[in-house]
Amino acid sequence: MLALVAVGFAGYTLWRFTEAVVGERHEEDGRKALLRRVACAARGVLYCVLFAATLRYVLSADEKPGSGNAEADWTARVLDWPGGTWLVAMVGLGVVGGGRLDVPVARLGEAIQAAGS
Repeated sequence: MLALVAVGFAGYTLWRFTEAVVGERHEEDGRKALLRRVACAARGVLYCVLFAATLRYVLSADEKPGSGNAEADWTARVLDWPGGTWLVAMVGLGVVGGGRLDVPVARLGEAIQAAGS
């Protein structure tokens, strides 16, 4: 299942980098277009990092905690805290929630752009 998440991050990374290179079709203001391209490139870098971290975790899934996998060791320590399960779950939900914000923001941007045309 986590491998599918890695594939999704890879696809999203490619989409953002493609959008950064190609830009939007109907953008007339050069400054706005440049800022949007830079934002897309930054998001591409973010999702590339998430892809790499997820892939690294998937590929090292056979390792036991304490065998050099710092993320797994750190997460295991947090899970041992009182309320650690909830904390790890909240961080995960925060990452997912942040990703879900991209869709309404993109739709709002399209609506504003359509209203301005």
